[in-house]
Amino acid sequence: MPLVHAFLDTCAADRSEDYRYVFGLLGGELAANAIQHSRSGRVGGTFRLHARRFRDGMTLTCRDDGVDATGHHHGSAPVHLVPRPAAASTGHDPEAVPEEEPETVPEHGRGLALVDSLSTSWGDNGLPGFRMVWFHLADDLDGSDWPAA
Repeated sequence: MPLVHAFLDTCAADRSEDYRYVFGLLGGELAANAIQHSRSGRVGGTFRLHARRFRDGMTLTCRDDGVDATGHHHGSAPVHLVPRPAAASTGHDPEAVPEEEPETVPEHGRGLALVDSLSTSWGDNGLPGFRMVWFHLADDLDGSDWPAA
């Protein structure tokens, strides 16, 4: 992950401090999801981050190695990722599971709730065999729940 963070910080180096923070946070989340939830996290696995600059902001795409044939996907129809918004709005640190209520914070989906909340827009290709997840972050953080400084 240190290389991921260095890459993301370099991509957004000419942006504001808030922008760099949010871009790095969301990009790190996509990379962590690729490692944790796909074959990318196995020995020999890979994932790719691709940043594109636009007039109004930047888009980051993460392509992973997909899930095994024994994964949760059945059939050929696309299955798009769904965030768990309740996980992001609980008022708790999204990475911390409360000791007194461990079942109230879902094990998966918290990172996507963060991406959904803080990015201007996001989506995925719906193909578990090689998942591509992207987000766009407007230069002015428009559409983001990030508090403007």
